[in-house]
Amino acid sequence: MPRLLRMLAVLALLVVACGDGGGGVAADGHNHSDVTFLQGMVQHHEQVLRISDSVAPRVVDPYLADLARRPREDLAPSIGTMKQWLERWGHPMRPESGEHSGGHGVAGLGMPSDVEVARLDAVSQPALEKLFLEAMIRHYEGAIEMAADDMDNGRYAGARELAQDILETHEAELVKMRQLLAGRS
Repeated sequence: MPRLLRMLAVLALLVVACGDGGGGVAADGHNHSDVTFLQGMVQHHEQVLRISDSVAPRVVDPYLADLARRPREDLAPSIGTMKQWLERWGHPMRPESGEHSGGHGVAGLGMPSDVEVARLDAVSQPALEKLFLEAMIRHYEGAIEMAADDMDNGRYAGARELAQDILETHEAELVKMRQLLAGRS
């Protein structure tokens, strides 16, 4: 009997430390939705950094120059925090094969494909600013979708705070970007 109790205690510790892999809540309050949200946001933020670093020196419009500059200041710290949470929970930075954030896959996250990113890298004015706006609008829409999913299904306070911040800031930014894009069409 003592051996059975030890085995049950070890199993209980593993469930608490790793979560149950499903919709259950781990001891620190995170669940599968939080994990997939953070994995998707790490990918999302890292791609925005790559795009912004490429575009920032080449845009002329002051608003777009600011939009391209901000991710380096705003997102880099949150990427580190999200990676720390995932590491502490024992989850990879990227979804396992067959998994994806919010049930939508990378393409569903509003992320441009590698081909589209390469096109942004290669294009020059005036097409650059229009393509950048289109990419950022899709990116923000994807972030909003993922954040809304975590607000509905996530349980970890830190992830939910990040999701709420995305919802509050990205909606207003989308209005500005759409107006600017409409003026270029």
